Amino acid sequence: MKIFVIIAFLGIALAQDCPAYVKKGCLKKNDIVYHTQVANNRDSNSNVYTGKALDWGNYQQSLIELGCACAQKVKDLGGVGFAMGFYGECWMATDKSALEASIIDISQQSSSCIGHDYGSCTGEHEHCMGGADSLYIYGFPSAAPPAIDGKPGEWSEWTPCSLTCGSGFAERERSCNSPVASNGGKDCEDEELTETKTCKVVDCPIDGKWSDWSDYETCPKTCGGSSQKRTRKCNNPAPAHGGVSCPGSDEDSQTCGSAPCPVNGNWAQWSSYGSCSKPCAGGQKNSVSIMH
Repeated sequence: MKIFVIIAFLGIALAQDCPAYVKKGCLKKNDIVYHTQVANNRDSNSNVYTGKALDWGNYQQSLIELGCACAQKVKDLGGVGFAMGFYGECWMATDKSALEASIIDISQQSSSCIGHDYGSCTGEHEHCMGGADSLYIYGFPSAAPPAIDGKPGEWSEWTPCSLTCGSGFAERERSCNSPVASNGGKDCEDEELTETKTCKVVDCPIDGKWSDWSDYETCPKTCGGSSQKRTRKCNNPAPAHGGVSCPGSDEDSQTCGSAPCPVNGNWAQWSSYGSCSKPCAGGQKNSVSIMH
């Protein structure tokens, strides 16, 4: 059984305003689907005569002219396809479902259509024509669907913060599905699909650390021994947000001024006088004092 073949778009140069149409195949005559004659270049008495009589010596040109006139007329009347038959007539179809059903109905297929060279119609012929009891079917190419650019959908929930304390980050994302890009449309930009923000659950505890020691204070004594101190602060950094304080003391001391102090000598009490050196005629008696 002959396989029905749908042939690709016609690649011929028609009149500039001629709509594109597609070869479909050869069928038996069907007055129900292809019900209204809209063009004729075989019978000059027809009320749909195109004004261009068939040129049997240049039948290819006549087929082109009839096909173009027919396609334009059917388009203007809102038809969905057409059939050319009886060597120079054109009939319109207005029911797309019926047209498609007739094309795939094997029982409706015919082999009696001809090409411009009057031989049996083949895939090599750009145009074909039905005979007295057959029709060659043409359809219109489907319009290319419009390109649809993708657009982002709804955002997801934010992810948990990357850190349990201190400054971290959270992310959320969305898909390019509202709508999804199709028919050659553009996808969403990557930066449209993800978003990041900083976040902080709580401040992190900060343990205190000591600053450097201060210089020792001036010793309060220059001799005889004393002490001097120095201090430091727990502020490098200071404890915060539950952090522990610095270990140890904030004061330190050392001895100072340990040199012995100078001691000046002082007289002790005078002793008692001793005995007189002479019993008479004048003498002297002495008293002494010891320095200590």
